[in-house]
Amino acid sequence: MNVKFYLDKPRNTISMIFISATHNNNRVKKSTGFKVQSKYWSQKQQKVKNHDSKNLLPPIALNSFLTSLSAKIFTAFSELILDEPINNETLKKLISSILDNSSNTNSLVDIFDKYISEMELLQNKSKSTITKYKEVKKHLLKYESQNNVKLMPNDINYNFTINFYNYFSAIMVSNVSVGTYLKYVKSTMNWGLQNNLHSNNKYSKEISTASKSFNNKGNHKSALTESELSLIENIELSDELNTIRNMFLFQTYTCLRFSEMQNLTIQSVDDKLISVFSNKNNKMITRPITNKLKKLIENNKIEELLFSIKLDYYNMGIKEICKQAGIDQQVEVIRNYGKTNKITYLPKYELMSSHIARHTFVSILLIKGMSVSEVMKITDHSSYDVLKHYVDLEKTRVYEKVGDLM
Repeated sequence: MNVKFYLDKPRNTISMIFISATHNNNRVKKSTGFKVQSKYWSQKQQKVKNHDSKNLLPPIALNSFLTSLSAKIFTAFSELILDEPINNETLKKLISSILDNSSNTNSLVDIFDKYISEMELLQNKSKSTITKYKEVKKHLLKYESQNNVKLMPNDINYNFTINFYNYFSAIMVSNVSVGTYLKYVKSTMNWGLQNNLHSNNKYSKEISTASKSFNNKGNHKSALTESELSLIENIELSDELNTIRNMFLFQTYTCLRFSEMQNLTIQSVDDKLISVFSNKNNKMITRPITNKLKKLIENNKIEELLFSIKLDYYNMGIKEICKQAGIDQQVEVIRNYGKTNKITYLPKYELMSSHIARHTFVSILLIKGMSVSEVMKITDHSSYDVLKHYVDLEKTRVYEKVGDLM
């Protein structure tokens, strides 16, 4: 029996440590579920070199795990060989059983920690996204404390989802937000499953099934009308708010997400098109230079239209601009908390945020007669279902117009 550890992709910055177990002509290769910075792995010594591992498991702990894992395999193998002949299938079952038992020691919060650490090390997610994962982790810790439990991956099921909604309902967090938090839980569970940190493969379906019993939609989707947009375009503002206004108009005229705006550079803009990388779609996307956008660019330094602003500050600025522009009509807002609904009325400017730019772009095009399929080609929406709430929004406006005419 021979047991060796190796890196699955040694040329990558971070690589998964795999185990290779061989006996006679039988060989089994499996992921250990642990990753390491490739430059610190010693294939000859079969261990991780000492280094300051801020984001991954400390070398001493990882080396201890690998030594323990190897010992467990040799012990189980010595017992197994006395009872039955060893072939590739029995060897595979033996290794899988030991690794499954090892992976079952990871709690959900442990997996969150490892996923967050990898994102920080690889810098493959935005800081705001990583902050969201940390926020969800804090709620999970509070949930555990309140319910006196330690959440394991196998606990992420239908009942957990119901209880998670109820936990947030008690602290008046809307179902829409809970649905977003659960997306981060599912994403982390996906990552954990791919990295052999747990073996629960039913969580996604059970979360989705349980979530259907809660209304996540509310009714506070909103957009600016063309006349309201005109108010924003023409209002006199302080220099600080004027900068935010120009950024917001740039975003509205291009239908770019906040994360995409952050990726813009001077080189992104030419005479006819804007080209920028989309983190959400993981590809380059383009937008046409419209007449309004062209005028905005001509009247401002392009570098002043690019984003170097925090989202919270940007959203506060948008609200203040809309308030000063007189966009203050009362809007009925239905928010869902667990199984209960709460109706409130807010001035429209309170509902404004960066994403309203996309809503406004789409809704104005639809009400001016552009087809849904044409709009989808510009906005990169993946399906009609994603765009449907914009269509419903414009239908409501059409109904209001009919009421005024008749």
